Amino acid sequence: MSIFLINELKGWDLFMEILLLVLGISFAVFFITIGVSSVIKRDSKVKFYFIGAIISFIIAFIGFWKIPTNTDSNASNKNNILMPQTQQSAATSIESTDTKAVNSVIENNPLNVSFINNGLNGAILIQFNKKNILIDCGKIDNIQDIENSLKGHSVKVLDSIILTTTDSDSIGSAAQLIKDYKIKDIRYIDNSVKNNKSFKDIQAVAKANNVVIKKIASSYNIDSAIVSTSNITKGVKINFKFPEDQYDSSIQTMSFVKDSFKTGDNQSLRHDVNTNCDSLGNIIVAISTYQN
Repeated sequence: MSIFLINELKGWDLFMEILLLVLGISFAVFFITIGVSSVIKRDSKVKFYFIGAIISFIIAFIGFWKIPTNTDSNASNKNNILMPQTQQSAATSIESTDTKAVNSVIENNPLNVSFINNGLNGAILIQFNKKNILIDCGKIDNIQDIENSLKGHSVKVLDSIILTTTDSDSIGSAAQLIKDYKIKDIRYIDNSVKNNKSFKDIQAVAKANNVVIKKIASSYNIDSAIVSTSNITKGVKINFKFPEDQYDSSIQTMSFVKDSFKTGDNQSLRHDVNTNCDSLGNIIVAISTYQN
């Protein structure tokens, strides 16, 4: 056995493996010798000697098998073993840094799109950069369902709420949510929402919290995301564009409930969500709200 292997195998393990091999062979020779002698003498104990020989061979085999196993293991890591200590430290440091960088991206920069149960036609929650954005909400009668669902998504603060419709079934609980979650960014798309009684409640709560309700007239930013709207048949579409330089290295860590999902099949209002990348590598989350 080479000096390389003796140095690399743990001393105690090597000793035990060699001991098993030597003892196994020694006892095997002993039992075979006694067994042959017993056959000649027609001793009735001959079978016990041969059983002892078999057991001894098994012990010897275990010792023999363990030594080359460790040899292969160490030989396969030869490059690491022969690497100077300073190089090993440098390699370990680089690997540790890379691991921390990846973990940091996964932990600090996720993108989640989720369906929120409002007991009726659903709402959409977008989470990124520790921001929580709610698209529509639900009836005031279902406020408990909504807040329970938000709690299930670890939402303690809502940073923004966007109202895509004038339907009370979709915005009726907005005023209560604004109050409970201290929402500072309130947006709407269609001016006709102002004729809804629920909107008047929203205005009252917003005024009490010194919050200005804004119409989405053009694209704007929520943190790193660019938000824009467009009209579609029987509804509107909201696009969230997340820049490539924020998410290219973490695209595998993005979590979508589904690449495409729909809510409210049996209701008058429906939400469709689709996710994709544009030609520049930006992540696009498109939310369509329309009447069935």
